[in-house]
Amino acid sequence: MVFVADASAILSGKDISGLELYTTPSVLDEVRVGKRARLLGYMLEANLRVQPPQLGSIAAVRKKMDEMGDRVSKVDIEVLALALDLKAVLLCDDYSMQNIASELSIPFRPLSQRGIKRVVKYRYRCSGCGRFVKSEGDCPFCGSPVRRLKDVTH
Repeated sequence: MVFVADASAILSGKDISGLELYTTPSVLDEVRVGKRARLLGYMLEANLRVQPPQLGSIAAVRKKMDEMGDRVSKVDIEVLALALDLKAVLLCDDYSMQNIASELSIPFRPLSQRGIKRVVKYRYRCSGCGRFVKSEGDCPFCGSPVRRLKDVTH
């Protein structure tokens, strides 16, 4: 079985040494600081492989993220995309990543948290005029703040 780790999985202190483990170059950039670099060095020597995701997979993750109204960082998008490329199990504790992974049929394994119980989708609604819009920020119609609302759970 193949696993893809995000930064939190690498830094968790959990024993993931016997796994066939991948991550992205962006994750390495996140964890190459101070004492963390030493831990990363041990993992690289042991079993961590570094591979960038394919652009098509990045696009698929972004599309699904937009459909769901969920948000994750650029680095998290790359990690999800690599898991999609490799048909791997995602190692992460981030609920938004798990939420998106579920919708992309990417299996995940949390390390320190319980993990999500159901998938949540979000919609964005203006607090002033009540219109639904595509993203957070100010309403393009009336300028009032836009709120993120849980929409569909299953």
